Amino acid sequence: MNPPQNEMLLIIARHLVEVTTELFAAYGMEVIQIQSDAGDRLGPPDRESIVATIGYVGEKFRGALVLAARRTAVESWLAAMGENPETTDVSDTLGEFSNMLLGGMKSRLAAQGLPILLSTPTTASGHGLSLAVPSSPSLWIAFQGPSWRVDVCVAAMFEPGFRLQEAPVAREAAMDAGELLLF
Repeated sequence: MNPPQNEMLLIIARHLVEVTTELFAAYGMEVIQIQSDAGDRLGPPDRESIVATIGYVGEKFRGALVLAARRTAVESWLAAMGENPETTDVSDTLGEFSNMLLGGMKSRLAAQGLPILLSTPTTASGHGLSLAVPSSPSLWIAFQGPSWRVDVCVAAMFEPGFRLQEAPVAREAAMDAGELLLF
């Protein structure tokens, strides 16, 4: 039996919360999920914000993940990782974090019968950015870091005839992000 579309979106969002927490922890940054208002996502218009969007597609469904943060938040991430925020492109950093988040979700979703292919992230930055509400079902999830916040949106559209695929039988343990594979 296939769960309804809204239930599928909640399954995807649950994995997103877990992967986001694990990703930031891997870089020594603790984040907790918080409640937020839609108006809080990009902060005041006098501060620079950065947004990264990365799409995904599967059989009879597609969606996107959007990551939104202030420039100062991404600079804090870079400093926590030992990088120089003045010489590292913060837009590229946010784009890479969106890629790692969706990449981390990929194996989890495949195990539930939802294999996905990922696109390349796209970023935008500026003052007074606004985000349109996706036309497909979506959920915004906010996370609080030590002195910053990041907002993540997951959107998914399921076409008529969508069905979960049979989850693959694990032959070997799946690799975690960052592990090395030698041929």
